[in-house]
Amino acid sequence: MSSRNQRKKTAAQRSEARRSIPHLRSFLLIAASLAILSYFATYMNAWNTVLAQTTRVQKKMAFDDASQDAILEPPREARLGDGCYNVFLDVGANRGVHGRFLYEPHQYPNSPFSVGHFGREYGENRDNRDYCVFEFEANSRHWPHLQETSAGYAKMGWRYHVIEAAVSDRTGSTTFFHQGTKDDKYEEWGFSGAKNMNEEGGREEVVPTIRLAEWIDHHIHQRIVPEFPPSVTDDNTTTTDPVDMNIKPPILGMKMDIEGFEYIVLPDMIHTGVACNFDFIFGEFHSKFFPITQFRLDENDFHRIELDTKRKADQYAGALQTIMHASRNCGVNWRYADDESYLHDDTPLPVPPV
Repeated sequence: MSSRNQRKKTAAQRSEARRSIPHLRSFLLIAASLAILSYFATYMNAWNTVLAQTTRVQKKMAFDDASQDAILEPPREARLGDGCYNVFLDVGANRGVHGRFLYEPHQYPNSPFSVGHFGREYGENRDNRDYCVFEFEANSRHWPHLQETSAGYAKMGWRYHVIEAAVSDRTGSTTFFHQGTKDDKYEEWGFSGAKNMNEEGGREEVVPTIRLAEWIDHHIHQRIVPEFPPSVTDDNTTTTDPVDMNIKPPILGMKMDIEGFEYIVLPDMIHTGVACNFDFIFGEFHSKFFPITQFRLDENDFHRIELDTKRKADQYAGALQTIMHASRNCGVNWRYADDESYLHDDTPLPVPPV
């Protein structure tokens, strides 16, 4: 090959090489781009994996925290007063007629105090769906009658609960005294754990006790109170403003007739503050039971108040009534009253409408 031809060939090769450079650059650029995209895809996959793992860990931690909270904070225990708007406690119920005074006042026109007092405190025009009654009775003789009344009222949609226990300042049991044949004639209204009258035909009975202040705080003061009275909710009202509907706040009342135990129950209610959350309490003190020594029988259970004479018992009762009205932060209205009308009540229970 001549030198001239060789130079032409070399020049052609160089020209071809120069023409291929842009293609090579494009190829390298594409390859680099693909490599970068592959890197980012790998990075994003790794990030998504980490994120998913983190989310699972967070969910597990949240579940563990919720489980721990559930362990530390058990579910709320239901209260007997849940859903009750207005409440009345008949403490020392006997045959439970005071609950009937509240639900059926028209049946008891000769009540000298209680029926009228309920009208003043709760209002004259009442819907029984808006009230709950709790009957506390220590005497097992009266429990069947009370339970029968409760069942009859339940058919009407009225809440009438029976608590088969004596009330005290502590939970446990204590000895009560059936006071004999004379007391039987009056539905055993003298059945008491504070005094043994030692009458003919009397006998002892061990009964369960509940600390009334504690029971009230748990089942009544901590109850779930509906925003509106049940009668308003049941009637499907469209009004949501209690002021426009002229709805009164919930009212809490009590009758106390516990044959001498008021001398230990009422101070406990005052000291714990439970009594001051009531709107009204009425009842009586049994100073006639003097000397009241039953609470001092255990030498290791020292009770600092002496109730050895009627005068001391009356003075103590007066002091308790005064202290309830002495504080501006205690709104309870105490009335000394004893309504034993309809003691032998056997009024037929109402029948639900068909």
